Amino acid sequence: MKRSMYTATLLFAGLLLLAVSCEPPSFSPTPSISFREIKQSSVLNPNSNPPSYTDELILRIDFKDGDGNLGLGPDENPLQNNYKLTYFKKLNGKFVPVVFPNSAPNPVYNRFPTLRTDGKAGPIEGTLDLLFTIVPPPDFTNPLYVYPNDTLRFEVQIWDRDMNASNTVTSSEVVVLKRR
Repeated sequence: MKRSMYTATLLFAGLLLLAVSCEPPSFSPTPSISFREIKQSSVLNPNSNPPSYTDELILRIDFKDGDGNLGLGPDENPLQNNYKLTYFKKLNGKFVPVVFPNSAPNPVYNRFPTLRTDGKAGPIEGTLDLLFTIVPPPDFTNPLYVYPNDTLRFEVQIWDRDMNASNTVTSSEVVVLKRR
């Protein structure tokens, strides 16, 4: 009888410890992000003459959000965005904002889908992959365009559905459109 009571007490203590250690984390309702990595792959455009390459980049950031309201669903305002990506190019040893041909904006505002799909409120954390493409410029007249073998870095900031802005993070450097 003593042995079973001792075992039951240990089992209860173990379950209590497990229950306490399984509490959801406590994060701020304002999202926070940190830079994880940038992945790069080159894609040949066989229809160009001469053949040219574009670079597909994946900017990976880790996120935490206390109320889990990150991302936008397809039924939400199509004009609303939830992240800002700013391109910088190394020019004479300093990073300067990139200028895109045809008056394309920098920074770029875009959206990522809803990250919490279970419909519940509460803290979430994970990794967000932002995919974008770097293409060679149509002409080689503006030194602020992105050219082959340029070194770039990026700044990113996200918003939740309540428009709480995260901190801004900066990526590592990456050399793009490497000539073969």
